[in-house]
Amino acid sequence: MQVISTNSNLSTSGSAVKDSPLNSEGKRETDSLFGGLGSLAFTFGEGLSKQVFVGTSREDIAVGTLALELGYRQQLESGTKVSVSYLPTLLAQDVWADPFIVDTSRSETEKSGDAFRLKLDGIGGSLLSLDLAYAQMDIDTELSGAGMELTTGQQQSLARSGDTFYSKLSYRQFLGRGLGVTLLWCTLKTMLTAMRWQTRCSAVS
Repeated sequence: MQVISTNSNLSTSGSAVKDSPLNSEGKRETDSLFGGLGSLAFTFGEGLSKQVFVGTSREDIAVGTLALELGYRQQLESGTKVSVSYLPTLLAQDVWADPFIVDTSRSETEKSGDAFRLKLDGIGGSLLSLDLAYAQMDIDTELSGAGMELTTGQQQSLARSGDTFYSKLSYRQFLGRGLGVTLLWCTLKTMLTAMRWQTRCSAVS
């Protein structure tokens, strides 16, 4: 079980009526997510170098509340472990069909999609890893801006369906006695018309 607390105006956990003005802070809501997280794998081949796996995923690139990850993994002679996987939405996420409505009850719809992932672990026998992914997001009933007296072009510019690209480069150095340090650099870029943005992160842990 996962407990989520948010004051986002986009959260469907609270009231269906958003008080004006539109850019005011939403009321804080707490919700729980129930679902099993785990995986199954079948290893085969010479030296047990090949593996087929399936499991649930809560990765950043997954679309919806919970996604299923299906993939194939192989250990190369160079020491690199290559994983290719597909992440279809297992549990769609509830969103508002038109999140811009105020002082009127909003209707819900669902956000879902698919993601494709490539991971390279232990590149060339090193401690360097690379994680690349591409996701497509789809809103079942897209009504963003329908109640704002916008032109067709303006309303289409608020559409939330689109593509997302994700990359993560990490390096882990072991210090002994079960201790280690990880250097991390990642990017997340969306190509959605209404929410086109790019973030970068770096961390040492």
